[in-house]
Amino acid sequence: MTSLSKNKFIIVAKLAPLVFFLFTPLSSHAAGTAYFKINFDKTSVGVNQTINLPISLVLNSEQVDTYRLVVSYPTDLLEGILWNPEKQPFASESPGNAIDNLVGQVSQGRFTLTGPITKNANLGTIAFKTKKIGQASIEIASNS
Repeated sequence: MTSLSKNKFIIVAKLAPLVFFLFTPLSSHAAGTAYFKINFDKTSVGVNQTINLPISLVLNSEQVDTYRLVVSYPTDLLEGILWNPEKQPFASESPGNAIDNLVGQVSQGRFTLTGPITKNANLGTIAFKTKKIGQASIEIASNS
């Protein structure tokens, strides 16, 4: 996956310690027409709460047997706590997977040995903990 995609949301508080997110669909297009997509459905969450970002791969007639997803985030507002991958259709884990809260990056890769997939796939979910009120961007890096 080669292009950069950015997604912004705002964390604000009103009277009660709630965190509000303004979030638009996030995607990153590959060299072809396939792209990563994050489906975020929450509109508000409290500080020190967990948000889950489901990630899918939309193929657009492409065939894929390996992926590397690199997501960056602001460490002052979010803490990456978990990558929960789907085991199919990408059954094998690539080396170098990590959640790095020092630099604010989740890097996850998987592959299949049974041949390229030809249908859209749910890849997994990235979980973040909100740390404080503010505005944040989550980006799919250009090396995804």
